[in-house]
This record gives sequence, structure tokens and C-alpha cells, in this order.
Amino acid sequence: MNGESCRAAEWGAVLCRSRRLKNVGTLWHPAENWGDVGAASGGLALALVCEAYRRNRAPNMNALIWNASDGSARGAVAVVPA
Repeated sequence: MNGESCRAAEWGAVLCRSRRLKNVGTLWHPAENWGDVGAASGGLALALVCEAYRRNRAPNMNALIWNASDGSARGAVAVVPA
């Protein structure tokens, strides 16, 4: 989420339509601290999740990294602690 209202609308639609995202816990918005980093956002989000696991700030929590381009490309990856 980078502050654009269209991203919030997409995320809201995902939450309404998905049956697997019932108990969404903490939402982290890296753009609040890093700004909009564009194409690097996926890699930076993965690094943030890994570091949160390493520092025990997200113990036993699954993470969903969701990215969207200005075009139609979308992507998501689920990260599960080992």
C-alpha cells in the first residue's frame, strides 16, 4: 500500500472476496517508511518479513506479500515461518 486510493480499493475487494483471509492481523505498509520504491517493493517486503521473523517480531505468523503494478500485473506470495 503506497497511499493511492485505488490500491486500498483493490485490497478491500480482496478481503471481501477471499474466504482464506478471515483473520487478518497486523498490516504493515512499508511505503510509510520507505516511500514508493516501485518494482523493488516485492523484494523489500520479503526482506522485511524475513527480518521480522529473525527478530521474533512476528513469531508463528504467516505473511502475505501483495504487489500491484500501474498496469494490470498483480502478484502475491504467502510466506510461512519454518
